[in-house]
Amino acid sequence: MLKSIEEECFLFTYIDRIVIPASVTKIGYAAFVGCRQLKDVEIPKDSKLQIIENEAFSCTAIESIFIPSSVIEIGKGAFDKSSLQKVDIPKFQTIGKYAFRGALIETINIPPTATNIDEEAFVLCKNLKTQIKTTTKT
Repeated sequence: MLKSIEEECFLFTYIDRIVIPASVTKIGYAAFVGCRQLKDVEIPKDSKLQIIENEAFSCTAIESIFIPSSVIEIGKGAFDKSSLQKVDIPKFQTIGKYAFRGALIETINIPPTATNIDEEAFVLCKNLKTQIKTTTKT
């Protein structure tokens, strides 16, 4: 059973799609850096994923991603300079510096579980048209 995707595992490869197995708990440093054709990343809702390390998906063509509620940390530059437009993060604790720098995100909801969002997490997100919203349970 696969537990982690190690650092630089797919560095600069030509993959265009990947399904992250539910058993994976960590996506390592720069695991998919420079995969400029990578558009589709599927992470199951019942995933055990906890950590997306620094620069894991930096410089990719991902446009949309679901980050499961098991994730507690999104590392520095995790989606830096990506094509990310839509991100669904129901629960997390930490978003690191430059995590979404330069991404094409228009809106993002911040769950009440968030404890630390670096002040530069969304720097250069020129399409961010609305304020970052905090979601609350009703």
